[in-house]
Amino acid sequence: MEESVQDIQDRFFTIADSAPVLIWMSDPDNLRTYFNRSWLDFTGRSLEEELGQGWIQGVHPEDITNFLESYTKAFDKHVPFTIVYRIRRHDGEYRCLVDTGAPTFNSDGSFAGYIGSYIDETDRLAAEEVLRNVSRKLIDAQEKERKRIARELHDDINQRLAMVAIELRQLDSAPMVQTKHHERIERLLKRTTEISFDLQALSHELHSVTLEHLGLTAAMRSFCNNLGRDQKVKVEFADRNVPDSIPPEIALALLRVAQEGVHNAVQHSGVRKFQMELVGTTAEIQLTIRDFGVGFDPDQATKGEGLGLLSMKERIAAFNGTLSILSKPKQGTVLIVRIPM
Repeated sequence: MEESVQDIQDRFFTIADSAPVLIWMSDPDNLRTYFNRSWLDFTGRSLEEELGQGWIQGVHPEDITNFLESYTKAFDKHVPFTIVYRIRRHDGEYRCLVDTGAPTFNSDGSFAGYIGSYIDETDRLAAEEVLRNVSRKLIDAQEKERKRIARELHDDINQRLAMVAIELRQLDSAPMVQTKHHERIERLLKRTTEISFDLQALSHELHSVTLEHLGLTAAMRSFCNNLGRDQKVKVEFADRNVPDSIPPEIALALLRVAQEGVHNAVQHSGVRKFQMELVGTTAEIQLTIRDFGVGFDPDQATKGEGLGLLSMKERIAAFNGTLSILSKPKQGTVLIVRIPM
């Protein structure tokens, strides 16, 4: 004997009421017609209070406008949606819920309404925020240490090398120095000068004075020029519509990602020419690093990602940024970083 429609509905409601997730249903007029027991326990309100549009009273006042706009658009188009917003729990605390809805249709194809469910993401989001805060503190500590080391290299060790170079020149100019000693002193002087230049370059990379005084675009251009000179490579840098004022912490994160990304490309791509572009829009700032080298399989690289890639992801995650890598073997690599502004 076939089940009646009412039997099927009753069975569904029984299953829904025992489900641990929050479930709802609505009619074609965007009025909710059902909430399961888990929802009522969550809100602490009766079914009669929640039906229709009564449940909207629990939406956080700061979220209501954006929620209704997204919610109405989906209903008008009869398309699935996922919206994140805050709902007041029975104890008065607002919880961050992910509302996922799907349209339903009658046997004749007419629109019947929606069925949806909520997942409480509050604890997960809070845990992620704790991790982001820890990551930010670690990055801040790392930057302070970078600054200290850079200052030591520049103000102390580099100055000592400069004194050694001066003494070598004085020794070389002494009349009693023989020719063979002169050649050796010249070699030592050359090595000392080269080490001094390398330390100065390392000091600037550890802590960019250019970034502090001239901004992100100038710092990135300087980095590309210096790296090209030191590594005997060509790094083409271009910028477009970059805002004059970028928060210092975002500028620093982008510079560090640029340094790590270009260094990785120089080390692994197998080519000597690279491109870096910094572009600003009203919504975001985008950094792109491109090479035309050997490429790789991003899926395999992600499985065994090293500290460099992990560090880049952590830096931009602190600002809700994204990092994507486009690459194929023998077709080069493109690294794209986007940070909302």
